[in-house]
Amino acid sequence: MKTKTILSIFLFTLATTYAFAGSELKFTCENRECKFEAKCKSGGSKLVEERTGYCCTCKKFVSISWNRKDTPPQNLKAIWVPQDLSLPGRGNLFPCPNCTNYVYDFQTYGSPTNRFSCPKCNHHTLKEEILMFYD
Repeated sequence: MKTKTILSIFLFTLATTYAFAGSELKFTCENRECKFEAKCKSGGSKLVEERTGYCCTCKKFVSISWNRKDTPPQNLKAIWVPQDLSLPGRGNLFPCPNCTNYVYDFQTYGSPTNRFSCPKCNHHTLKEEILMFYD
């Protein structure tokens, strides 16, 4: 009986891990003078791939997406990012859909201890919160 319970929990966890492909995120700067707050969607879905980043020119989160069965847009660029510990040494740049700036595609993991540099005040006080998962 104990083995069946453990196996059931494992299978449920495995199934729900792959059930959601994207998430809605909320970023809040904990610097009292800054008060930056923004929401964005990241990750796409089972059918759609999505890249999300913050455009410093437009001063907002932007994203691009394409069908997973199609080839990615040719203007995506891969770069080496040694200081970003959430990536395995590589990151993606994509063109902002609103201006000519290129945007860094960030990766998040929903950890309550994650802190990022705020795009408004540049302090390491930007807190990430997952609002919901979707597909």
